[in-house]
Amino acid sequence: MTNLPATILPAIQPFVEGAAEEALKTIVEYQSRETQIGEEIAAAITEGEFQLRMMRIEMWWRVGGIIQDWHDACQKRLGEFVPLEQFCNAVGKKLGRSKESGYNAVQIRAKFPTLESLNELPFGKAVSLRLIVNKVIPGLNAGKTIQEIAQEDAQEMRQSQAAQPRLLYDGPARLDVDVDDGWIVELPDRTQLKAWPGQEIWVKIWEQQ
Repeated sequence: MTNLPATILPAIQPFVEGAAEEALKTIVEYQSRETQIGEEIAAAITEGEFQLRMMRIEMWWRVGGIIQDWHDACQKRLGEFVPLEQFCNAVGKKLGRSKESGYNAVQIRAKFPTLESLNELPFGKAVSLRLIVNKVIPGLNAGKTIQEIAQEDAQEMRQSQAAQPRLLYDGPARLDVDVDDGWIVELPDRTQLKAWPGQEIWVKIWEQQ
């Protein structure tokens, strides 16, 4: 550009500036679309994973109903009390499942008699079978409300996030170790690898608690 005659520069400057402006608009538009695409993909994944977890919850809800119906029929036929855990253990062995899975299923069915009642769970897209088994059922058995259980879970999440160490550095680092043999490097997740002087490895450095 600087080698062109001075008389030409004023004539082509608007075109150059216009091209630069169009290029900038294109870049901004692309970045905007890239962000939008990323958000749409993330939303689709979140929704898909949520639907899969709900299908799993509904599956065990139905299993709980089947086990409860057969347990009631068994007691009626025998005319005596049959411990539910013992019954679930027998069913689990027949199916190659643990007695806990069947017992948990019955507990879910007992606490949520209808499929519609599962909608009472206030955990939104984060709801899961693990959450119901480990938090909701024990909480309901202890006399807590769904809302109280959700508040306790949210508080635990905040405390857990606050307790996480802060990442200070995440990137390549070159080892300066004056040894002949390989040097064992321990990474933050406690795994180990063998490295040599001058070798570049990717490391993460966390803030000490």
